[in-house]
Amino acid sequence: MIERDYIMRMVDMLGKFLARALFLKTSHDYPAAADELATAYKNLLGLDRTVALTLSESQLVTLMGGNGPIAASKCFVLGMLLKEDADLFRVQGNTDHPPILLARALSLLLTAYCAEGNPLHGSHQQSIEDLWTSCEQELLTTSTRGTMFRFYELTGRFDRAEDLLFTLIEQDPTYLLAGLEFYRRLSQRPDNELESGNLPRAEVEESMEELRVMLAN
Repeated sequence: MIERDYIMRMVDMLGKFLARALFLKTSHDYPAAADELATAYKNLLGLDRTVALTLSESQLVTLMGGNGPIAASKCFVLGMLLKEDADLFRVQGNTDHPPILLARALSLLLTAYCAEGNPLHGSHQQSIEDLWTSCEQELLTTSTRGTMFRFYELTGRFDRAEDLLFTLIEQDPTYLLAGLEFYRRLSQRPDNELESGNLPRAEVEESMEELRVMLAN
């Protein structure tokens, strides 16, 4: 209960920081908006904004603590701050920072979602969807794509998960085993869930056999 209260307070404080930063940004007071975000990084995560903007996504995930609900919530907070920072750079005409910051934000939000198996806030899932659409795909690591594959499974979009899975296998054949596990999990679901996810049982079984053949070769 104490842990959950801590997470809820952190997410609530994040919302207030983002609202103030948005107001300042729309008022074209960009220095003040940057200061507001810097304060959020420091107060919520104990992190210097400059450091947050320069570390890689894997370094940032490690810095947030790796595993557990609190670490997941920190990844969510950091992802949302990076997303807002990317937009602040964009409105000021800076075209260098936003793409890489959006890719890192997506990775962090996915890490948080998949760690918990559900959204940490009402905007969590939609933010992931928006970032996946807006990110420059060539900037996304195979690891981020792999977490997006898991996200699609968790949110019941099995057809999208399958499409991404075969792209991943082309990039990294080790995903063959992850794919087999994916289809085994789906095979244990009722027919109505599979059909709702646009991947009927017959297609699940067909794809599973296809991966078995690929793995054997």
